[in-house]
Amino acid sequence: MRAYVSTNRRLKKAIHGLFQPAKQKARFLLCFIFQAHKPCLKNGGASLHRAQAVFQQPASRRPRAAHTAFALAAGLWLAAATVEAETTYSGDGQFTVQSGAVRLVDEVYLLDAQIEYLFSKPVLEALENGVPLVIELQIELLRQRDLLWDVQQARLSQRYQLSYHVLTEQYLVKNLNSAAQQSLTNAEAALKALGQVESLPLIDKRLLLEDEIYVVRLRPHLDIDALPTPMRLPAYFSAQWRLTGEWVTWPLQP
Repeated sequence: MRAYVSTNRRLKKAIHGLFQPAKQKARFLLCFIFQAHKPCLKNGGASLHRAQAVFQQPASRRPRAAHTAFALAAGLWLAAATVEAETTYSGDGQFTVQSGAVRLVDEVYLLDAQIEYLFSKPVLEALENGVPLVIELQIELLRQRDLLWDVQQARLSQRYQLSYHVLTEQYLVKNLNSAAQQSLTNAEAALKALGQVESLPLIDKRLLLEDEIYVVRLRPHLDIDALPTPMRLPAYFSAQWRLTGEWVTWPLQP
């Protein structure tokens, strides 16, 4: 009988552990909407549980003060977000293309680049609470002209997903274009792997004119549209989430 009870307890604990990452992510998303994720997470979600207890009551029994407080909080958050959007600071996150080169291999131009990713604190906090992040490498091939604006010959998008798995405590870097992925033990190693771009195909040499001048430019970008729906609007108004690197250009001679 004791063995049965012990086994039953271990089974319940294992099942609870499986759902814990999903509960943690859901709590973070709800708290993020109201810009109060830090105190909500610190007290184990007590504020969230109190709010749920109020709004799970029948409408006729809900305190009027709860509705008033909810509307006031939403209005204050929107006003604060608007003021923040008008500021010029870029937050403490930064994407920087440190180096790169274009080389010709078997009549195909390939791009190599090294990118440094410095995430802001809110972005790292979201990642560690189970929110996957999508990084897009925006690549353009331009044909230069003397008197007129450059002509865009090709535009490429290379997308990567960075995620953290709470149960295994592993960071996963996945190439969304090729489905290739690798697992790493810490955030520093994951960001380093994310920043290494090797032998990325650009264009076939035969598609370029020999007497023209071409350049390739690249910039990294955090895709806010790939975030969970509840997080997108607050992220759009937050400078710490608008992470986009500067364009870096390299010559390409056919």
